[in-house]
Amino acid sequence: MATHFKDLENNRLYSIATFLDPRFKDLFFVNTNTLARIKADLEHDLRLRRFQTRHETEEQDEAQPSTSTGVSNEEVLTNTTDASDIFFSAFDKLVRERRKSRPAFVDRTLEITRYCQDLPIERKDDPVLHWQSRDYPGLKKMAIMYLAIPATSVPTERLFSKAGDIVNDRSAQLKTLKVCVLLYLTQGETIIYDYHIIILIILVVAAVVVVVVVVVIVVVVVIVLVVMVVVVVVVVVVVVVVVEVVEAVVIVSAAAVRVVV
Repeated sequence: MATHFKDLENNRLYSIATFLDPRFKDLFFVNTNTLARIKADLEHDLRLRRFQTRHETEEQDEAQPSTSTGVSNEEVLTNTTDASDIFFSAFDKLVRERRKSRPAFVDRTLEITRYCQDLPIERKDDPVLHWQSRDYPGLKKMAIMYLAIPATSVPTERLFSKAGDIVNDRSAQLKTLKVCVLLYLTQGETIIYDYHIIILIILVVAAVVVVVVVVVIVVVVVIVLVVMVVVVVVVVVVVVVVVEVVEAVVIVSAAAVRVVV
């Protein structure tokens, strides 16, 4: 453990991903300089990748049509009878100018500080769902980007190894659908396919169901026909036997009358 993980905090990817995981944050960093370096890296990334959305909001505000009626300040002062309206109008203007003049790094720093002050979530909670419910526009995008990275490549390597065992020199003519089905059966878990493969699987299943239904209908019809033929044959046989019995009775009766006479 000490050999393989001694420099783990120096790995920028691992350290930032750990810090952005709301289950761990800065709980397990041993080096005191690691947290400061992570914060500096995050501020740098927020600036370069433009994850901070405050400027986009300001641009949208500027693009919206102004609600001003085109009345000059002198006319407003002349026509306004309520002194509070004049005061709060100047106050709102001062706030807007202060917001525009506020440096972007202040928002980035406050966002990181607020995140550090939040309590860690439970270990079994989903960190991605937690980030989606938080109001950190810049860190949220970075967290989803970092937390989406697989922690290990073992499952992917195992899948490729299994695919190499299936598609070899003796089975190079296998279709894509069959390879996917075989991989699914060997892995025992869901595999994400391309949409056209999913559609192909649905069509194949539907075709199989239709064929089965048609076969069942044909079998039922054949059974009904066979039963009808058997019934007809039995009826004919019974009629023939009855006719022969009647003829025999008539012949015997005629012979008995002749003997009596």
